[in-house]
Amino acid sequence: MPPVPPDESSKSINHASEPGSAAFASTLARGLEVLTAFTPDRLLLSNSEIAAITGLSRPTVARLTGTLVQLGYLRRLPDASYVLTPHLLGVAYPVLARLKIRGIARPLMLEFANSIQGTVSIGTIDGTHQLYVESTRSIDHANFIPDVGVTSPLIATAIGRALLSTLQQGEREALYDRIKAEMPARWDALKERVFAGVEHVQQHGYCVSFGDLHANIHAAAAPLLTTDQGEPLALNCGIPVYRLAPSQLENDIAPRLLSLAGVIRRMVEGSP
Repeated sequence: MPPVPPDESSKSINHASEPGSAAFASTLARGLEVLTAFTPDRLLLSNSEIAAITGLSRPTVARLTGTLVQLGYLRRLPDASYVLTPHLLGVAYPVLARLKIRGIARPLMLEFANSIQGTVSIGTIDGTHQLYVESTRSIDHANFIPDVGVTSPLIATAIGRALLSTLQQGEREALYDRIKAEMPARWDALKERVFAGVEHVQQHGYCVSFGDLHANIHAAAAPLLTTDQGEPLALNCGIPVYRLAPSQLENDIAPRLLSLAGVIRRMVEGSP
């Protein structure tokens, strides 16, 4: 298949040929670029496709994919394309294991998801994107289904705007500049909603989004807590439009989600 270059919605790749300091390990960075070239929309990639996506030379990519195959991170298929292996899950699992909030929150999240007939997730900031670290859904939910590890642009989601609201103003402005540089068209289209969403969180504790990421899904989100390692977490819910009555998201579901965030936070902190 022809190479698929990343678009504005893709997480940007900082090329390893532009190290920021003498301590920057270019070879390691290039290897990580190869791994992050794979996405849910790009599950199988050849060396030439990886080269086109990353901007690395094809001989460099060939050396890197060969090394990653030997280390168990990639598997080479008969058609000469590559696929990520489950070995990466083992590498990532310690991150999930230290997020004890996942086990505490999951039963409450599932109960809430069933009550609203939608999804409930916890996410954090990953560059210019939000990344889900936990997710539950009602049994009959058949629309967009978030999952652990799924990412989306911060500015296009209610949970992203809730996460942005937790940052110090200077840190948030710096992230805005980065987002503007990486996805200018999306920034121009959504920036006013982003500003309004962040302000609404600061004033009311939650924000809502009406189909900004998926046209048929409306969402609400609220900040949750910051981990001991400094990672901000936020809670969101997504509901199909056809299941919502007028103003139900703002007047009923969002305040209930805010209350749920408070309950989870108190449980994590050990308060009654």
